[in-house]
Order: sequence, then structure tokens, then C-alpha cells
Amino acid sequence: HRATGGLPLAAWGMGCAHIGLAIGVAGMGLVSAYQSEKTVAMQAGDSASLGRHEFIFRGAEEVPASNYSAMRGTLELKTQGREPAILLPEKRIYRSSRMTMTESAIRYGFTGDVYVAMGEPLPEGAWSVQLYLKPFVGWLWGGALLMALGGLLAALGCRNQVARP
Repeated sequence: HRATGGLPLAAWGMGCAHIGLAIGVAGMGLVSAYQSEKTVAMQAGDSASLGRHEFIFRGAEEVPASNYSAMRGTLELKTQGREPAILLPEKRIYRSSRMTMTESAIRYGFTGDVYVAMGEPLPEGAWSVQLYLKPFVGWLWGGALLMALGGLLAALGCRNQVARP
């Protein structure tokens, strides 16, 4: 018990898992409270801002694939303090089922994630584009990792105990 500060490993696991649960629940609340979204009509060259992010629509092109056809949008994302990124959301139509699906483009970040989705085509080559900011998403993942680590520590701690009658 010296290496674990006098506490059994299972107790450390329980504490770690409970802290992970608290962080995960806090993350859920923070994402819900501070997320933002915007739907805009964009043509090639148009820009839109959301939070500290600027989105520049570079256009859309048809992209064939083996089991679907897609319209792929190209957006440049400029964020204060970060290198610009290219996001490539798609609107797909699957041949076998004729179902239309939206594939969002995601830029992951330490302070939150940015999502872009293609909506419907509009007149004159414009597209409806959905922009989403989801801050604190990392807290959800961090909480989940701490819960998993806690479960592992608890299992390892219980493994060393011998059942006594």
C-alpha cells in the first residue's frame, strides 16, 4: 500500500472513476450551455463568422464514389491563433437505397470542436451551410477516460484480493 499512499488500489480506482463521472457531467452541461450554431446561405467566396471563427466557402463540386455520389463543399476555416484549415463536408446520395446523408466536417480542438455540414442546394449555385461550435467536448472524453482508468484500477485492485470464507 506504500505506492498508493496507504489506500488499496480499488479505492484509487473508485475515486478516479467518480472524478471522471463529475468531469463528464460538467462537460455535458458546459457543451449544452455554450454551444452555438448558425445556418447561412453561401456562394463561392462568401464568408460567415461564428464566435472567433471565420468560414470562407470556396465552392462545391460533385464527387463520385463506388456506392454513392456526393456534393462536397470546400470551406476554409480561420481561427484566431491557429493555422487555417480546409473543411470538406459532403451531401451524399447512396445509389442502392436512394437515401441522402450528410457527412459533417469536423475540426477538433483543445477548447472545443467545430462542425460544418452541407444543407440543401439553393438557387444560383448557393448552398445552405450549417456551422456549429461545441466547446468543452474534450471534457466528455476526459471524463470517459478517467472512468475507464478507474475501472481498470479497481479491477486490478480486486484481482489481488483472495476470497476468504
